[in-house]
Parts: sequence; structure tokens; C-alpha cells
Amino acid sequence: MFNDAQSLPIFGDTRLHFGLIFALLAVGLYAFMIRYTRWGYELRLIGSNPEAARNAGIRINRHILLVMIISGGLAGLAGMSEVAGVTHRLMYGISPGTGTPP
Repeated sequence: MFNDAQSLPIFGDTRLHFGLIFALLAVGLYAFMIRYTRWGYELRLIGSNPEAARNAGIRINRHILLVMIISGGLAGLAGMSEVAGVTHRLMYGISPGTGTPP
């Protein structure tokens, strides 16, 4: 569809890419889910008072595992969009030691 990032009229000569759109969509979906769904209410309850959530019958471990899976997926999406959106290929040295112990 598009050969390179310069052919996108929205982004021009900047280093912006569709990862920004993915991030904005993810934030909007997160805000909606946390504010207006039962699952979001349960997560807020677990965060504010885990003991009350446990007494209410909420499976805390299940929610923690699900949130960890979702956050890992979002981190993977962010990494993929950074690699694919800026350099368009996996390169040696793309990460300047981020996340590695000293």
C-alpha cells in the first residue's frame, strides 16, 4: 500500500507512525473499559482494597493474570510498531541497552 513513511501525507517528514494511532486507540479503549464495564469496576476495586474484593467473591489472581497478559501484549504491540514504523526492519543495535542490567 505505502512504500515508506514519507508517502503518508498525514505524517510528512516526521518520525511519527501508526504506533501513535494504536496508542491513542488503546488509551481510549482502556478508559472506556475501566470506567464503564464490570471488569473495570472489579479492577478498580482490587486496586483500592484487595481484601474487600476477595470478600466480594472476585477472583483476584485471575484478574492479575489477565491484566499481565494484556499489558504484555500492549508492550509487544508498542515494540513492533516502533521497529516497523521507524526503521521498517529489525536492525542490530535498535535498542541502546534499554532493559539490560548494567
